[in-house]
Order: sequence, then structure tokens, then C-alpha cells
Amino acid sequence: MEPYPEPASPDHIGYREYMEWSNVVYHISDSPYIFLRRWCRALTAMRVALGFPHLPAVLIFTQFIAAVTANPETHQWIESILRTINNAVEETVMDRTYRSFLLFEFRRLGCPQW
Repeated sequence: MEPYPEPASPDHIGYREYMEWSNVVYHISDSPYIFLRRWCRALTAMRVALGFPHLPAVLIFTQFIAAVTANPETHQWIESILRTINNAVEETVMDRTYRSFLLFEFRRLGCPQW
């Protein structure tokens, strides 16, 4: 009779979710919308597993930029977002980043609705 594996500790689960989030990258063949949903879901899963810690916006922003950088077609967008200094009053850095990313990619991909 084989022994049952011990359940994963909360620390192990949190680490696993962090690694999953940090390994979500935007591939050339991915839909930008599907990628963004996967990335945000992985971020949420990690936050839940870690007990909703405060994560600095700069950490989230940096990880998103790292994920998008995997696709060389986005480098022009990355350069433009890093130069942007205008900010709407109620809009967060990540809101602007997500919206700008989708707009750039859908235009680049020739999607007519954008």
C-alpha cells in the first residue's frame, strides 16, 4: 500500500501560484485578450493563495512588462508605455497598461473593432 502524499503547505501553494503567475508570457501566437485574461487570473490565484498580500503596483507593472516582452512584436508598445506620463484622475497604472496593450495589439493584428 502506497502512502498518501502529504497535502501541500500554504507556503508551497503560494510559491507554486507565484511561479505560475511569473511564467505566464505573451507568445506571438497568443490572442492578446486571452493572454491578458490568463495573466490576470494567475495574479488573482497567487494573491488568494498568499492571503491577499499588498503587492506594490510597480511589482505588478514590472511583471506584466516582463510577460509581454516575450513577444518581440510588443517592444514598440513597451517603449511607448514607458514614455507615457499622462494619467487620468481615476485610472491606475495597470488600467492604462492593460488598455494600451490591447489597443496596440488589436491594431497591429488588424482587428477592425479597434
